[in-house]
Amino acid sequence: MTQYLFVNLKRFDIPRALGGINTQCPPAQWGEALVRQSRAALAERPGVETVFFLPEAHLLPAVDAAAGPGPAVAVGCQGVYRKDVAPGGNFGAFTTFRTATAARSLGCTWALIGHSEERADKMALTGDADAVDALLCDEVRCALAAGLKVLFCIGETAEEIPMREAVLRRQLRQGLPGVDGAPNIVLGYEPIWSIGPGKPVPTADEVGQIAALIKGIVRLPVVYGGGLKAENAAAFGSLPNLDGGLVGLTRFAGEIGFYPDEFAQIAAAYFDAKEEIA
Repeated sequence: MTQYLFVNLKRFDIPRALGGINTQCPPAQWGEALVRQSRAALAERPGVETVFFLPEAHLLPAVDAAAGPGPAVAVGCQGVYRKDVAPGGNFGAFTTFRTATAARSLGCTWALIGHSEERADKMALTGDADAVDALLCDEVRCALAAGLKVLFCIGETAEEIPMREAVLRRQLRQGLPGVDGAPNIVLGYEPIWSIGPGKPVPTADEVGQIAALIKGIVRLPVVYGGGLKAENAAAFGSLPNLDGGLVGLTRFAGEIGFYPDEFAQIAAAYFDAKEEIA
């Protein structure tokens, strides 16, 4: 079965002097540089799909950096709009919105949908979890129709831990109706309470149990996205029912950020452990 390694580079392009965490290169060169440097640091591994999700301004240079000799990597967009162009219909009147067809036309092959930051924003606007699930469902349908693969994120807040199973079931059943076993969807389990510097991380046993729970609801690959890092990559890689990981930061203290050489170390630790149990 395919293993997946996803990278969500968020808005890590903003220089530190302006309040961000980018100390590596000018923002205009950032997407291309991180994808190119990460490819150079990664080992080639058959059966592994590596995907970088970037802000829209960086997609074209990232697509260029992903091409050519070296380990295969793909580029994805950070979300899509819930509507799209249609022959004889809307031909592109989507000011401020990124449609799935537009992302596909720029060379993206993946879309990240349902990330905790997107869910939080939609929840703040609607105040209704069911409405959020319905909006995300429309986004997934548009992404698939445009030929994009989807990393669909689910997860519970700290307050929702006692009702975790019910929360995950709702997010899956209402956000992904009728797609059980679909070939172009991967699930990212991101416990929202564990995301970010200084936050607790669930144990490998806990993640294994939750992955089993999710796979009991829908037949889709599951990756872990709540702080996959050097300290836990091998432990998570040893879980037979986990199909990969989602990385944001690679360094959680000091000059926090995403560093390609550290990302390669995380990948090596995870996949070396996975190969040992194969």
